[in-house]
Amino acid sequence: MKTIVLALAASLFAVSAPAATYTVNSTAHGTDASSATTTLVEAIQKANTAGGTQIIELAAGATYLADDTVYIDNTERTGRTLYPRITCNLTINGNGATLDATGKKARFFVVGGSGALTLNQMNLVGAKAKGGNGGAGWFMGGG
Repeated sequence: MKTIVLALAASLFAVSAPAATYTVNSTAHGTDASSATTTLVEAIQKANTAGGTQIIELAAGATYLADDTVYIDNTERTGRTLYPRITCNLTINGNGATLDATGKKARFFVVGGSGALTLNQMNLVGAKAKGGNGGAGWFMGGG
């Protein structure tokens, strides 16, 4: 009986873990082998793996040039997408940064399932604005 009461009390006072913050310190597109650098692609992959609510911080005023030879998410349903599908509750703080996909025939983001994406203080330049609810992304149904 004591074990049940303690377990119930612990569950009543459980606090959800705070969001992890991933700092992007490389403007390269895609992934690299260095553990000292984190690209936006790698930060999104880490955030998706962790699940829940996550935050990514971009370098202030940096320009991230998209490489159209790298299509991270390229399915028939969503088409070519430059960054991994968002499957967590993700906020990207741009700090005045620019994602530049001028002349590229792909969208920046796809948000799938129960994922959510909030973009703060950033510029999206170029890319394809097609699908879902518009913009430089494609939004799949979800809860």
